[in-house]
Amino acid sequence: MSTERDRGLGLVEVIVAVVLLGVVTSAVLAIVLQAQATTVNNRSRVAASNLAAREIDYVREQFMATDAGPLQVANAGTVVNPHSFGAAGTPLIVDGQSYTVKRSVAWNVTGTGSSACEGGSLVQHPTLNVRVEVTWPSMGQTKPVVNTTNLAPPKGAGLPTNRSYIAVKVLDADGQPNPGRSVTVFRTSGGESRMGTTDQSGCAVVQVSPNASGTSYSMRLGDAGYVDISGNSAPERLIGMVSQGQLNSSVDISYDRAASLRITLVGGGVLDADVAGSSVSLYQSEYTGSSAITAHTVSGVTTTISGLWPTEYGAFLGTTAPSTFSTVDIRPGVTAALEVPVTLGTFTLSAVPAGASVIAAPQTATSCTDPGARPVDPAAGALMPGTWVFFAQSDSFGCSPGPGPVQVTDGDNGDVPWMPSTLTITAAPEGGGPIWAVSNARVAGTCTVPEPATEAFLVGEAPTGTVALPAGDWYVFTTPAAGVGPAQGQPCASTGLVRVLYGTDTIFAWTGPSGEQP
Repeated sequence: MSTERDRGLGLVEVIVAVVLLGVVTSAVLAIVLQAQATTVNNRSRVAASNLAAREIDYVREQFMATDAGPLQVANAGTVVNPHSFGAAGTPLIVDGQSYTVKRSVAWNVTGTGSSACEGGSLVQHPTLNVRVEVTWPSMGQTKPVVNTTNLAPPKGAGLPTNRSYIAVKVLDADGQPNPGRSVTVFRTSGGESRMGTTDQSGCAVVQVSPNASGTSYSMRLGDAGYVDISGNSAPERLIGMVSQGQLNSSVDISYDRAASLRITLVGGGVLDADVAGSSVSLYQSEYTGSSAITAHTVSGVTTTISGLWPTEYGAFLGTTAPSTFSTVDIRPGVTAALEVPVTLGTFTLSAVPAGASVIAAPQTATSCTDPGARPVDPAAGALMPGTWVFFAQSDSFGCSPGPGPVQVTDGDNGDVPWMPSTLTITAAPEGGGPIWAVSNARVAGTCTVPEPATEAFLVGEAPTGTVALPAGDWYVFTTPAAGVGPAQGQPCASTGLVRVLYGTDTIFAWTGPSGEQP
């Protein structure tokens, strides 16, 4: 007995030991992997720092090489990989890692050390601030390596005495300086175009060369994944006239990473087919223009709206805002979620043409195949609240218009009756037999008399008759009495069409001579 108990205890101990070993191994492995990642990241940062210092040395050499050097560096604006190991503009490869070197410059034109976007008087000998930023694909949450320097050109080194500057201030969604944004300044009428990059104060300073009488300039932003408060990814602003020897700092603009909002319509078992094509309104707490509300079409139960200015948003179904609705604050570059409650409108359809299926479509639709058209169950219809039109569809008469426009509200809408449409034929050929009607959708272009028993509707016996028909275009003809003689009236020419209107009694007088198309 003792031996059996000892065997059991030994097995438990082994299992406990294996579990503990696994826990310890996992912890050690995590530390090793983290240390390895840190080592790789540190190696990348060292390489990036060396590349940044290398670029500073290159630009300093170019700046001091000739009298025209300062202007050449300044006029180059923002450049990427200007001194690559291969072709200019290609990434720099170090130990198998790809690095991107971005160099931007800005004149310190006021000499006070404060941002030129705050205005001030131009100094006689401005310095040029050079900023080099190095990034690499696998940097993750690591910040870019940045190296800066200020270069002072020798007096009389070629700087024009009529120099002019434009300072553009870029702010983020919180109203704070937004560094690293690319700013393009250009003549409004075309021609001169210069690029700069915002510094740590959010200010980009670009030298321009206006005419003696002054020149109108504009500016543009265009960083991928960024938008202004109106949702524009490449917003432009008019700077206005710039004179020689002037600092223009009239433009401030808000620009930040675009946000997205994932809207989910919930309630009552709503399906994609129920809501596709419906309108959802977004309320934007910070906006430009005359309204804070914009309409968006949803593709299904869940729709993501992107390219949004990061701020507080609310959403509701349709165009009329309810007394209360849910809101969410979206941060730059983030996708937030918001649920919008939906209650479908339910209804029944009575007196639908026999053998037909029912199609519902938005109020502007004119056929069963228009965008947004969908089948509904006449005995248990359910649609998004809104204005709808209905059609009956059948092989025997095609697509026939029905009730509409019908305002469907949330909840029970009761019964929607399908009003009867009738066709009355008068003055049919004397001595003829039965009068028939056949749908244009059934025989259009065949120019042959259809088989009455299977394809046509009996109107009555000549010379007159009345029959209930779905609304649409119909051809009428007679068959000979007792089956003797030719049919009169053939479904071919457009003059033979009789248009039966929904909910009305259409009267058609057969006025053509015997045997001709009515």
